[in-house]
Amino acid sequence: GSNVTLVTNTTNTATGKPDLAVRVLSTGTINRFNNQFTPTSVIAGTDRPAIRFEVVNVGTGNSGTWNFNVLLPTADGKIFSSEQQVSLTPGDRIEFTLGFDNIRNSGSNVVTISADEANSIGDSNRTNNSATVTLFISGTPVTTTGTIGNAFGTPDLSIQILDRGIIDRITGQFIAT
Repeated sequence: GSNVTLVTNTTNTATGKPDLAVRVLSTGTINRFNNQFTPTSVIAGTDRPAIRFEVVNVGTGNSGTWNFNVLLPTADGKIFSSEQQVSLTPGDRIEFTLGFDNIRNSGSNVVTISADEANSIGDSNRTNNSATVTLFISGTPVTTTGTIGNAFGTPDLSIQILDRGIIDRITGQFIAT
């Protein structure tokens, strides 16, 4: 499912360059029946793995539309490619929760998230456009079918655009405005 809450500043006149930064917030599971995210560092093989991450425009200009890709550790090496995302003004951030099925292995599984891989927005710093996180799966992973949750192997994505604010360039902390 997808939930979007947008808070915008219609008087924004940013003229600098955008800078999208990807940050992993937590790993966990998605309940297959109610899509509830539960943070956890160890995921049972019978659970639906999930990652929660955000994309923040830490630059000084509007981003324009952009997209992101997530390389998932599924049996078939699925890459989730998002639809075009809304333009982010400086300080805007969007939080994503992505759940998926058919994890490849028990033990460590790496997920890589990349925003604007094609460099279509020309951001000022490309080194923070991706993040990697390791999911630890305990027990034998199960393969799901279309009868539980989404169709076989199809990720769920929940999106929330959070309150506007700024990023302190010294501490990296988000300050709501």
